[in-house]
Order: sequence, then structure tokens, then C-alpha cells
Amino acid sequence: MKLDKDILTVVCSSNQKYIPYLKTFLNSILINSPSVNIVARLVNVDSETKKELRKKFKSLNLYIMNDNKKINNKKIIKPEIEEFGYQELLSLVRSKNNNLITNSEGVYCSNIKFNTINKLLNKDFKNIVYLDVDTIVRKDISILKDNLQNYDIGMFINEDELDCYSGWNAGIMLIRNTNASKMMYLLIEKFVNDKFWDVDADEEVFDKIYNEHKEVLKLYKVEKTFKDNGPNYDIDSHMWSGQSQEKVLNHSYKIESKKYEIS
Repeated sequence: MKLDKDILTVVCSSNQKYIPYLKTFLNSILINSPSVNIVARLVNVDSETKKELRKKFKSLNLYIMNDNKKINNKKIIKPEIEEFGYQELLSLVRSKNNNLITNSEGVYCSNIKFNTINKLLNKDFKNIVYLDVDTIVRKDISILKDNLQNYDIGMFINEDELDCYSGWNAGIMLIRNTNASKMMYLLIEKFVNDKFWDVDADEEVFDKIYNEHKEVLKLYKVEKTFKDNGPNYDIDSHMWSGQSQEKVLNHSYKIESKKYEIS
């Protein structure tokens, strides 16, 4: 893994289904923030696709982590389904771009991120940011390294979800390589491994482990500019997230995404 361990390292995961989002994501980094590392864990992605990614993004500091795993691919309905009315659900079910129904492989891609992060911490990478691949990077994000320097970890807390959920948003996670952050992420990975096929295990565990150890953890609260979830996206935000159905239904997100699409 010939990467500069001192610069910001972006971590992401994708399976074959999400490769179009990954390409857009990587291209947005290439155009707007090319000085970062990217470690992409590819789950059951074919060799031709990997070869294509290496060729198209050869000017990026890109390392592909191969993960070929036999998974019993059961269908799993995401909790967000409760947000939609009958007609919206009917439309989504009929849509080829329905992201409300995932499968075991999708859950694996999400929950394995803690293992990827811990591997990099053990290899002495200094500053890590995990991002979902439905993120569009619109400005230089290498400044996140500077923002994190007085902290152990960084998370975006969605104020709109505090009444119903913890508010933690695992679509972006920042980690500075410290004793406290290493301890936390080892505990998180252990917890997630015990509930590995739970689609919400990542955010549930973060709330639990952080609150048990917050006396020794310095938390950087990530600004919305780095985790703009829409639906009314700010034109000045560093990153737009296509979380849940925004990537499928949000007109602004789809227009922005097309700027970085690559065949």
C-alpha cells in the first residue's frame, strides 16, 4: 500500500451494484480534491471493473482492497420505508433505482467499514475520513485533516433526527490516529461483528460506544458543509450526500451528479 500516511485518507466501500456511484464519487475527488488518498474496499467486484477503475483513476492516490466473499444474499427492507406514503412506496417499488430494499451484501459493505478503518489505523495512517460512495465531493476536502487536529474523532450530528434517533450520521466519520480513537474503533468493530447483519448497527453502536467513553474522547462536530444531506442542497457545500432516496428522487442532486458521471 504505497500511500502517504500523513495526508488525509478517504475510505469507502462498494459492491458491483454501486460501481456507477463509486465512479462518480472518484471523479468528483479527482476534479475537486485530488491530493487525498482513497482506499476503496470492493466487495465481490469483477476483475475487469477493478482494472477499469485503476486505469481511469491512475492519477489518483487510489488503493483497491479486494474483498471476495460468499454471501447469502437475502433481501432486507431499510427502516426509511416508514417515511413514505402509499403512492410514493408504489412508485419506488416499481422503480429500477429503488434503494429502500437492500440485501445482505449491501449490509456487509456498510458494516465492514470499521474493519477497513482499523486496518489503516494499525498501519499508522494518521488521518482518515470514511465517506459513503453516494457522496459528491464539490470542493477540496483535504482541509478536514486540519479541522481534526485537536480531536480524536469527528462525526456529523443531524439535528433533525435527535427526537427520534441519536442524530449520529455514519455516512461520514473522521478519525485521527490516537490511542483513544483506536480504542473506540476496536470496540465498535467488536460490537458490529456481534450484530453484523443489522442494517442500523453502525449508527447504533457509535452512540453506545461514544457515550460510554466520552470522557476520554475529543469529538469534532462536523459542519453541514461536509455532510449536506439535502433535500435543499446548499450551493456552497463541500459535499452533497445522496443518502436514502435523495440520489434517486432529488432533482438538484441528480443534476450535480451528472457533472461527474463517467462511463
